[in-house]
Amino acid sequence: MLVAVDGTGPWNDETYRREMSGSFVSKIYNLFHGSEKHYRRGPTLLGLETGPIANEYADVILRQYKETKKNGGEFKLFLTGYSRGAASVIGVAYLLNNYEPEIKVDFMALFDAVDRSPIMTADTIPSNVKMCYHAIRDQNAGSRTYFGNCGTTADHPAVMLKRTFFATHAGMGGIPWTGDHPKKVIANPTFNMSEYIQNNRFNMHDRSLPPEATIEVEMITESQDRGGSSEVEKWMWEGMIKYGMLK
Repeated sequence: MLVAVDGTGPWNDETYRREMSGSFVSKIYNLFHGSEKHYRRGPTLLGLETGPIANEYADVILRQYKETKKNGGEFKLFLTGYSRGAASVIGVAYLLNNYEPEIKVDFMALFDAVDRSPIMTADTIPSNVKMCYHAIRDQNAGSRTYFGNCGTTADHPAVMLKRTFFATHAGMGGIPWTGDHPKKVIANPTFNMSEYIQNNRFNMHDRSLPPEATIEVEMITESQDRGGSSEVEKWMWEGMIKYGMLK
């Protein structure tokens, strides 16, 4: 069984589908070989749906688990999520661990998990997760610096592999260069400070510099973002194949 929850996006479902059609989570959903699979669009910008999504799919999984066991079948569970959607699937694992500890998550694939919900905790991968791969954006790319990551530690005996990638938050989710384009302000190498001081020697009490003294430069280029996104895909796909999530 697969539960896949995508990242944050616009409230309009049609716009969301168009913008997120190439995301890693949607690709995983389409490639999953099992018959029981669920894809859920991610929360809207306020993120109020993060917790309710976790509750919704914990209930779905519990029902499917009981039905499978009743029929004598083998139950395998795979979870994947991007951004706040990743926080939601961590929340699913937490709820399952409380409701039915016998249910194990065979593999969890997280793409830059972010928890900005005040009503849900997703800091740690719970103990019922057998293996988790978590791809996290490199802070040096400057993308979405105003929020950090969740799901960065794991409770024993859960195993988690983390790896950082030089990509934007959008690139981490498989849709590079569609989100923020981080820039930073640096000193303009062509600006002649000595000449400026000389020409403005009678105004030395004014310590402000003119706009041309600094310039904005990209912290990550489109090519780098696409390259980092491809590296995320390669690494995560290797893990999903190794642990039976994809063939």
